[in-house]
Parts: sequence; structure tokens; C-alpha cells
Amino acid sequence: PHDVNLNPDMSDGFTVSVWVKIRNLGNGASTPILDKDTSHDRWYLRIRDDAGDKIQFNFGDGSGSTDVPPSGQEVVLSDSDWHHYVFVLKTSGSAWTTADQYHDGVAVKTGVDISARSADTPGTDALTIGSAGTTAVLDGAVAYPKIYARSLSEDEVKLLYASGLRVVRGL
Repeated sequence: PHDVNLNPDMSDGFTVSVWVKIRNLGNGASTPILDKDTSHDRWYLRIRDDAGDKIQFNFGDGSGSTDVPPSGQEVVLSDSDWHHYVFVLKTSGSAWTTADQYHDGVAVKTGVDISARSADTPGTDALTIGSAGTTAVLDGAVAYPKIYARSLSEDEVKLLYASGLRVVRGL
């Protein structure tokens, strides 16, 4: 269900962490991993199958949306193993500043400019995992989704990866 803590907050930042194993790539659609989408007040983590099987975090505030990383710079998904993805939105306390993307504990995109987002995203939709309604369903598995109402440090992301790696190998 909806909870205000599921929305990005400019006062402390925002982090999304998730383990994903994809069974079937390349269906030509945008496939949700985590989705909290209400028209313009939204955020979601999806596989951009329409852009070559790339993973992307998107959030918007009614005036448009911001992709992390920017279109054309996403990490390409190439196998059906478990992978850990983390997206960290940073803030000055009163405005969005930058975002970082991590793949399997390693920073792959850092300092992505997200200053175009001028407000928090106060959407009230429920968070869904692995689907967005009935039209887009993930062909794979999601494990240990975590949402933090703050920006995690690089060391915290590495620790999340190391601790989760031991667990997901046993799934």
C-alpha cells in the first residue's frame, strides 16, 4: 500500500536497492521491477526492453521526469544471474542535486544531474513489485527490495551487496 516514506524526500535523499534475476529479456516493453506510478507523480525502476535491455530508475514531479542514468547510458542486462542494483538520489536538503547508480556493489554512474526535479513526488499509488497493473509483468525474480528515506553512502551500498550476495546465491 501507499506510505509517505515510499516517496523521494528532498530533505534527506532517497535510495532504492533490489536484487533481480531476469529469465527472459527482449520483450520490447518497459518492464517494471519496482513501480510507484501515478501519472506524473511517480518513481519506478524498470528494464527498458525497448531501449536494448537496460535498467533505469525514473522519477517525476508533474513537470516531467528524470532518468537515472540518462537515456543511452544505462547498464545493459546480459544474463539471467542475480544482480544487485542500487539508485541513490542526493539532495542539498532543499533541492535535488545528483544521483548515483550501482551494479553489483560497484558505482557505474555517479553525479548524474537531477537538479531539474523541483519538488518531491507525492504520489499516492501503492508500490508494486514485478508488475505495473496487468499489462507489464516481469519474467524473473525480485529479492530483498529495500527503500531508504535517505541517501546511502558508497560504503553502505558495498555492504548491502556483500551481505546480500551470500543470501541470493542460495535462492
